[in-house]
Amino acid sequence: MRFQPPTKRRERGSGLFESSPSESDASAGEELDLEDVEQVPSGIDDGRRRTPQRAQPQRERTREGQRSRESIGVALKPSAARGGSWATSGPERKGLFEGGGEEDDAVSVESLRERVKQRQKRKESEILSLKAELDDALAKISEIEASLAQERKAREECSIRMDECQRIIEKRNRQLIKASERMARLAEQNDAQVKESNQRIEEQRQELERSPDGDTLRKAYSKLSLQICNSALQHVHLSLSQRKRVGLFALHSFAKHFSVFTEDSSIAL
Repeated sequence: MRFQPPTKRRERGSGLFESSPSESDASAGEELDLEDVEQVPSGIDDGRRRTPQRAQPQRERTREGQRSRESIGVALKPSAARGGSWATSGPERKGLFEGGGEEDDAVSVESLRERVKQRQKRKESEILSLKAELDDALAKISEIEASLAQERKAREECSIRMDECQRIIEKRNRQLIKASERMARLAEQNDAQVKESNQRIEEQRQELERSPDGDTLRKAYSKLSLQICNSALQHVHLSLSQRKRVGLFALHSFAKHFSVFTEDSSIAL
């Protein structure tokens, strides 16, 4: 059978290492180590690549295909050997990373559970202690609030009493001022009455001296003067007693309210 060259020109560099679809599928399934693959020398095939594909006979092409396959097989031998070594060393590596078996795993799980339980117990005890401290703090806060409310109430009552005492003191001061003014007016009136009585006594004495009946007139003058003096003294005594009564009442009330004010102020302090 006569060899028919391909109708289309192949690309450069695809003559020697071109593989069939079956070979390409088989080679794609294998995992190759690219570092260990030996490259085929390119100097051998440079001349043949330069020659046109149509001029090569079929025998040479088959020989070249066999050579290329042999070279590929030689290159793949180290990687296959290494793959076998990997396969043999696989169980050993797996044994190195194992934790000691199922018993060790069960023990580790049990210890982990015990640790978790202990941690939960510690957390629960801490939470209970914190709750107790919180309850104590809330009780103290309520007590402090109650004492503060009592203190505020006492201060408000003290301020109210102080205001009342201040109003009473001002009222008593006004009363004292009025009483002093009244006493001054009474004193002026008494002085005027005493002057008037003295003038009358002097006039009657002069008339008695001028009259012929001196003894009888003197006796009458003396009686009249004594009466006038007694009435004046009684009037003065009444006015003084009234003044004294008013003054004592004012002083007593002032002292009473002042003592109450001092007691309230001492209690507040």
